[in-house]
Amino acid sequence: MTHQAETAVRPAPGRPSSARAWSRALELTAPIVRRPDRILPDGHRGARRDVRRRAGPLSDGECLTYRALAERSTRYARWAIEQGLAKGDAVCLLMPNRPEYMAIWLGITRVGGVVALLNTNLAGPSLAHCINIAAPRHLIVAAELVDRVTAVRQDLAGAPTIWVHGAGHDQFPRIDDDIERYRRRHAGTEAERRPVTIDDRALYIYTSGTTGLPKAANVSHARVMQWSHWFAGLMDVRSSDRMLQLPADVSQRRRRARDRRGSGRRRLGGDPRTILCAPVLERRRPLGLHAVPVHRRAVPVPAAYRAAPA
Repeated sequence: MTHQAETAVRPAPGRPSSARAWSRALELTAPIVRRPDRILPDGHRGARRDVRRRAGPLSDGECLTYRALAERSTRYARWAIEQGLAKGDAVCLLMPNRPEYMAIWLGITRVGGVVALLNTNLAGPSLAHCINIAAPRHLIVAAELVDRVTAVRQDLAGAPTIWVHGAGHDQFPRIDDDIERYRRRHAGTEAERRPVTIDDRALYIYTSGTTGLPKAANVSHARVMQWSHWFAGLMDVRSSDRMLQLPADVSQRRRRARDRRGSGRRRLGGDPRTILCAPVLERRRPLGLHAVPVHRRAVPVPAAYRAAPA
């Protein structure tokens, strides 16, 4: 290659290389098909101890280390097994974005269940429709959203068992209390190692319903692995990075401002190592794929959100 050609493909100093980003993404996604028995909920296995002790997902007043996330998702896996959930059986999840939301769907899909991620903006006939097309055996709903479910309960086909996460609704069993029974059980028993592969279904995510009622799209474990690894490669995600979820109205304002400027990059308070993230799917896209890369710098976890060392 001539010096002139090398100069043409070399990125300008301080600017990211698209070719390098694609190369990272391909490098991370290529091994997925060679390990069909490895799915995203198993990603914590084999992680270094220092990584497992780091803060993972956080929200207002709640933070889980990666170890705590793995342990919590394991409790939901054991709950699913005890409920007799077979591979392919569906569980609907109606809950705002929070660490527990992630623990629930990771745990249930780990043992072969399929989690339908319901949009928290739904109510009335649209909510009943989305629940019915998933044909769930169980419905997990955050306490603050229970009224929406009770309003359409008579319209639900198949009479799924309703579980509430949180206090204040004694007519339904509390799943956050029920999973505490699995706190001290030894992890990783043979009964919990179900033969789930990347070809199995993991999630139902819903279309927006702008041309009619929302429709459920099937998402396999392979697709979840590809989305997450591809995203990590393109964004050059590192262990010191934080992902900030913006409220929907903030995300929309930022997109409109970006479109007016014709720019795809935006600073947040001068922090050069923050990744801005639109609302995680608005209950439709489970991995926060609409992220906007910006200049990067480690962003500390607020003291109020720091979990005790695991």
